[in-house]
Amino acid sequence: MLSTAAEEWMASLLLHLLRARPVMKMVFDMLGGRYLSSNP
Repeated sequence: MLSTAAEEWMASLLLHLLRARPVMKMVFDMLGGRYLSSNP
């Protein structure tokens, strides 16, 4: 359940940040791009 809760929290947090500040999306894409690419 912890992993699921963490995923939901991260998802909601990312969506909020992406909506609030498009700049955060660019930063996240650069920093999180490696994580996303390794975990499609």
